[in-house]
Amino acid sequence: MKRIRTVLSLFLLFLFFIAGQAGSLHRIKAANLSSSGEPTKESSTKNENERIHSYHIPSKSAYPIHPSAFIDKDGLLLGKTVKKQNHPSTTPKNTDTEAVLMFTGDLMCLNAQQTAARQKKAYDFTDSFSYVKQIFERSDLLVGNLETQISTSNPLTSEKIYINNQPNCNGPSSYLDAVTDAGFDCVVTANNHCMDGGLTGALETLHSLDSFLLPHTGTFSSNETDRYLLCDANGITVAILSYTELINNRNALSAAKMDKYVNCYSAARVKSDIAKAKEAGAEFIIVYNHWGTENTHVVTSTQTADAKAIADAGADLIIGSHPHCLQQASYIRTADDREVLCMYSMGNFLSSMTREINQDTIILSLTLKRTNDVISYDTPGYYPCHIYRNYKKQSFIILPISKDLNGGVKTKDLAAAEKRIKKVIGDSILCLNGAVSE
Repeated sequence: MKRIRTVLSLFLLFLFFIAGQAGSLHRIKAANLSSSGEPTKESSTKNENERIHSYHIPSKSAYPIHPSAFIDKDGLLLGKTVKKQNHPSTTPKNTDTEAVLMFTGDLMCLNAQQTAARQKKAYDFTDSFSYVKQIFERSDLLVGNLETQISTSNPLTSEKIYINNQPNCNGPSSYLDAVTDAGFDCVVTANNHCMDGGLTGALETLHSLDSFLLPHTGTFSSNETDRYLLCDANGITVAILSYTELINNRNALSAAKMDKYVNCYSAARVKSDIAKAKEAGAEFIIVYNHWGTENTHVVTSTQTADAKAIADAGADLIIGSHPHCLQQASYIRTADDREVLCMYSMGNFLSSMTREINQDTIILSLTLKRTNDVISYDTPGYYPCHIYRNYKKQSFIILPISKDLNGGVKTKDLAAAEKRIKKVIGDSILCLNGAVSE
């Protein structure tokens, strides 16, 4: 009898082993599909780094997936409040309501970040956002610029920093776990690194985002008609659009094909897309645009001209990226006599770039109000932050400057960072340097 039990135990262990191998194989296969579901090229021999990277969806026991708080319902992303209430539809548009929108700059995943985050068989970036999560929790909609590919067939940045003399920005899939765990509801993807791994890398990135249930716009898998996201932010329908004026690997595709897969900026395209978003029910239009010159606070004449065109096309808020540092906030008077806030550059939000100018950052906060069918907002504000390469034995930490938000820390470095940030941003918007209100 004892021998029978032993044999049965060994047989059960064998079954568990086979099931585990099948689960691992499923994850690896998922890692090597493009957004269209077609297999991508895979090396017949894998070194240790490639094998770790191929785990597209981390083991749920170690890295549970944290999907966006938004759920898709007939093309409209229903927000956090709606989902929590299990409400079957959006708030009627004749209802007075408020929604807190928050925005960040560049979410990068560079060599030093990957090296610091690497564990035995995975990468863990969650610590980077640990101090800002409490701020994010107050938002009804949180958006960031994903400035890295998440491509499973291309080398990681830590494996190959340059490909064909061009920067290779490519992170492991678990980076998206940290992004969603932090509270990001959606990301924009049109930027100069969106084709670093070619079309395969771009399509695999979209597949990765879909696998982590993270809504996105800016790059596309085909000729999608709707080149925007519609989000229900506590009953207010917000449209998010994303464009880029710069692409590193532009010659990888013909101009026509590039336009198919990437929202390349043109005034005509923006005008057309905004009109379509409004027809679809958007009450507030947000446009991200990738432009300008890197590592300078100076806004170019092209940025100001394009900002005016975007505002005149119907945008209600413009957010810029690419300089990897902060640039001024200012209002643009439109042809139809509106005032549109333009954040010319939000800088890096998470990065291992080493210059001081690259390490000052903010979280933009704006409270939309619908009163008697009219959408408005009071003076927007921002939470000043600083990226620390090393902080309390943790790597690449985004630390709010306010001691009310960072655990009571007050240093000369943080005071100097706050002074720099205020000088660059200017007086058009408020510095929110106190505790997050209920």
